[in-house]
Amino acid sequence: MVAPGIRSFTLFWTLWSSPDADGHGLQAQELPTVELEGARSSDPDRSPLRHQWVQIAGPTAVIRDAGTARPEVDTPSIDEPTTISFRLTVTDSVGATDVNDVTVRVQPK
Repeated sequence: MVAPGIRSFTLFWTLWSSPDADGHGLQAQELPTVELEGARSSDPDRSPLRHQWVQIAGPTAVIRDAGTARPEVDTPSIDEPTTISFRLTVTDSVGATDVNDVTVRVQPK
């Protein structure tokens, strides 16, 4: 209902787009440390992004600086080639999220 004396009104709202998580890892690695790459993640609204990495499969690895776009991962000691999987979640300033899973193939040291 419009108040008396007002003929029309306009309602504005902003439709926020979800961010795009873009994570990468090395597929073959012989080093004790692997760098994950999530800096190519983006938001169509150009909102600042928060990055969060977690391990989702494989032998336990230590993620250093898991809340950054490019964390380092200390790979475990293994006896045979092994796959370790990680999930990158990016969140924009309004709470919209996107995820991307990254697989790293680790070779014995």
